[in-house]
Amino acid sequence: MGQRYALDVTAGLVLAVGAAAAAVWIIPEQAAPGDEGEIAPALLPTLAAAVVAVFALVQAISRAFSKSEGESEFDARDAVFALVATFGLAASVLVIMWMGFRVGGIIAIASVGFAMRPTRKMAIWLIVVALSLPLATYTLAWYGLRMALP
Repeated sequence: MGQRYALDVTAGLVLAVGAAAAAVWIIPEQAAPGDEGEIAPALLPTLAAAVVAVFALVQAISRAFSKSEGESEFDARDAVFALVATFGLAASVLVIMWMGFRVGGIIAIASVGFAMRPTRKMAIWLIVVALSLPLATYTLAWYGLRMALP
């Protein structure tokens, strides 16, 4: 196992342990108790941390047992994508603060998705997801959880 493999496996394991610690100890200790008969405020962050822990562990294990020798290099196209995604997400946060979650969510998904330079067919699906996912999330949060998103 090369140095890069060892680093990938170690990073996955550290992330898995950190997320598991957050799910088991940190989030339950820091969350306020919920009202009787409603979903506890700690439920969604705990589930998210558990999902991160599981996927980080799966990634670490799959990388440890990978037989692939091909190393992917970080080239100029990757750097441009990282910059566009970073600026798109920063703009999305500002738009969420200014215009709300629905518009900001659409901009976040669309900016990162189009930075990947999708094919025409995939761009149509990207637009559908960018429009429907924030609206569905907002509706679920409001009507399902009784939470108001910005």
